[in-house]
Amino acid sequence: MLSRDGIRSLGNPELIGGKDADNPLSRNVYERTWQKDDIFLLQDGLNLPIVTQNFIDCLSELNIKLNEKDGVWFRPVNWIDENKNIIE
Repeated sequence: MLSRDGIRSLGNPELIGGKDADNPLSRNVYERTWQKDDIFLLQDGLNLPIVTQNFIDCLSELNIKLNEKDGVWFRPVNWIDENKNIIE
């Protein structure tokens, strides 16, 4: 379930500013549901894509700004197991 803070953290850091831009709340993805795509949507109705480090590396190689003004903004994602333990 989404919390008020979770919903607020979905906004763009450049619009929210402050602590959320520096330390945004993460989203959780069950590792067993991942089908090895580099970009995908969760089944939570938010329609915000989740991307892998491989996708981020490709953007970097194309000199696309990451988490900077006029660039692409990312939020952290935790990969979790069935017991909601974070997987390193």
